[in-house]
Amino acid sequence: MPKPYKPDKFRLIQNFSFPRAHHTKYLNASINSHINTNDFLTTWGKFSVIYLLISRLPPGSEAATRDIAEAYCTIPLHPWQWPAAVVCTSNNKFYVDTCTAFKATPSASAYRHIADAGAEIFCHRGIGPLDKWVDNHIFFRNHKVFLEEYNRNRAE
Repeated sequence: MPKPYKPDKFRLIQNFSFPRAHHTKYLNASINSHINTNDFLTTWGKFSVIYLLISRLPPGSEAATRDIAEAYCTIPLHPWQWPAAVVCTSNNKFYVDTCTAFKATPSASAYRHIADAGAEIFCHRGIGPLDKWVDNHIFFRNHKVFLEEYNRNRAE
């Protein structure tokens, strides 16, 4: 599909849940139907956590959000996974997407590890508090005059 606001750029759309139910027309079940989602747990930020975080910020705090563009495309597939990532275009050409796909069940869990590592690096460097939801991050900044008190209250 064409990417919004980017002429001549395209986004690969893969439906790893197709077909959603057994169908005589399609011989194979979906790739996602063979995957136990309990093997690929994810932990993402929640509205309640962000609300609580904001409610405890000192006066004058600031926030910024960032979206990691093409986040799933940063994770390469192992070559033995490539047969599951073959795409046929409308002109019967076949391509292999060699990176994780947004709609494949394990992808969110794989990206979660990268996002968690990034958040840990930010926190270690003194950036935060922060939280994330998939490839979206929210960063908060407190004024230095409130920092000691904020950190003391956060530990309680």
